[in-house]
Amino acid sequence: AALKYQDKLAETIKSVESVAKTNKTSASKELLKSLCQETEKTLKAVDALDKAIDAKSAEKMLAGMVALREGVDALEALVPAENWPLPTYSQMLFMM
Repeated sequence: AALKYQDKLAETIKSVESVAKTNKTSASKELLKSLCQETEKTLKAVDALDKAIDAKSAEKMLAGMVALREGVDALEALVPAENWPLPTYSQMLFMM
């Protein structure tokens, strides 16, 4: 979801800049930059967790799960709800 949104946002920025012929996309670029950073951190956390699982290290697995959760939480805040494929924490808490 994050990678698809990155692509969509990057394309939108290019389209707006090509039509507007000005650099009026600074806020969008900052969003894209944050999105890219959090996506990279999350992908690295996935890799670290995979390695911890392979090593059968409970301590490293726990640290990896914490790091992964932090990344996914950050991405959940950046990716629009309609693009997020899972229920949010608030949706899970208040489902009846």
